[in-house]
Amino acid sequence: SEPILYCHGMHEWAMLYRPTPDSPPPPSSQYQSHLPLRVSQTTINEQVERKGVRCTHIDALRFFAPEARKWNHFGRLEDATDEARDDFDGFDLGEDGMCGKDATLTREDQLRLEQKACLHANMDLFKMALRLQPFISSELLIEALSVALRARTLDVEASPYDVSGYEGLAWGDAVGGELRIAKETRQLGAVEVETEEGRKVYQQRQIEVMKEGEIVRKKLLDAYNALLENVFGIDENIDIDKPIINR
Repeated sequence: SEPILYCHGMHEWAMLYRPTPDSPPPPSSQYQSHLPLRVSQTTINEQVERKGVRCTHIDALRFFAPEARKWNHFGRLEDATDEARDDFDGFDLGEDGMCGKDATLTREDQLRLEQKACLHANMDLFKMALRLQPFISSELLIEALSVALRARTLDVEASPYDVSGYEGLAWGDAVGGELRIAKETRQLGAVEVETEEGRKVYQQRQIEVMKEGEIVRKKLLDAYNALLENVFGIDENIDIDKPIINR
């Protein structure tokens, strides 16, 4: 799918969404309850409800707070009418532009919605690189890890958590079709996506991650095609823009 450069990392906020004190706790609370928040619960709720959430990553959606799922612009209504499915090709937006309380994503939807600007999709490149071992070089594995760490750094800095007590990779760019591997660390800060300026910073850094991810993604696809041809005798290249189901 086309890159979405206006999500502003709201998936992390949706994971902490609790509109009332009686709202059920989010799944992520069992993993990150030790982290302090840098903003109030009211601010978290307001940001999720401001323009909704535009999350296309199925594994991120799994950790949304139960009451936040309806605010996602992407999702499949389990009880959608036949008419709604025809109109939206299986995806239904209500009058408020949201999917509804039962909105979900499936692995089949991932083939339709996965897009290269998604931070979590770029983190997944490292997972795919591990799956291709030992058929790829150690240099490519390190490049995939570097992209994943850069994506995760932005992910947590744009979240509602206060991560100033931790260190992350120093920022860098994709240069001349090659990756600049970070060798230094810095104290993590905050990308305040609750502000207009913070959203601009997020988008700029998101584009940098996307560009670096594209370099690694193409190299991984080349390695995968070489594996298919040399090991299995399959001479059918996989197109980066045309994913094949069950390949």
